[in-house]
Amino acid sequence: MYGFKKFAILTLTKKEVQSPGYLLAAKSLFESKDVNCILCHVKGEKMPEGDKTGWAPDLMLAKRRLKPDWIKRWLLDPQSIQPGTKMPKFFREGEFQTDIPGTPQEQTEAMKDYLMNLWE
Repeated sequence: MYGFKKFAILTLTKKEVQSPGYLLAAKSLFESKDVNCILCHVKGEKMPEGDKTGWAPDLMLAKRRLKPDWIKRWLLDPQSIQPGTKMPKFFREGEFQTDIPGTPQEQTEAMKDYLMNLWE
């Protein structure tokens, strides 16, 4: 009505400022065949395949619902937080190669930064 446009505000992490492309590499990890978060998770308007009862939470809500440190702990070992969860433990030392080299802790830090900057 008043000509206002909706746009997302990106919170650049210190790592993105120091190393341009950091969040893009994290996005590549998010979408990689090794991790492929969208296989199970809702992402805004994008729904996973299969029965709705098996869908994982909407990742577009992560920034509003989750604490950054919790995200890292969850990604490193979901079973220790919620025994019996369907969420697999992806980030193990030497598990797979990614565009983000480093330890599982560094990879989960990048994934957390990406999720905290995820917008439609």
